[in-house]
Amino acid sequence: MLDKAKNKIFTIPDFSLTYNEMPGNNHNKLFLVCPLCRLERFISSHYENAFFMTAPAGIFRFEADESQIIHDFIKREKITDVYFVGETSCNFINLVMKVGGYSGRFCEFEIGKLKTCSDTIETLTEKLLRYEAFKMKSVEIFRNDLLSGKYNLHLLIANKHKNEIREILPE
Repeated sequence: MLDKAKNKIFTIPDFSLTYNEMPGNNHNKLFLVCPLCRLERFISSHYENAFFMTAPAGIFRFEADESQIIHDFIKREKITDVYFVGETSCNFINLVMKVGGYSGRFCEFEIGKLKTCSDTIETLTEKLLRYEAFKMKSVEIFRNDLLSGKYNLHLLIANKHKNEIREILPE
């Protein structure tokens, strides 16, 4: 079914964006993912009409410029569902989890703030997803849209090696 999809690639400053369009489905979904996890094909095999925005470890800053770009895109493309996706084999999460080392990237610092000694890869990924949802909902333009039902927010933990996607509830 995906071989019939039209693939469109958009370029937005600081983001990589890909779109897989499926005929007959008007529910556009935006997936916020890590570019190194290469989740686009995996997610597209499970979801139709998928757009992708990437940031290291799927951690977005949600500062004014970035928030406005994402918000404008959601509005322009009539996105009905926004998904934060964490992958259990994400290099950034695993680096902080296993080594505790940092190379100075913003995402590693953010992951390190959430990590505790009792975390597993899954629990840390889940915390990270909930933190990203919290940050997004803290921005007024997103909070207003979410409260008015313009789109829904979802959190997904993916494991490409097991071909699994599990949805968790935002807090």
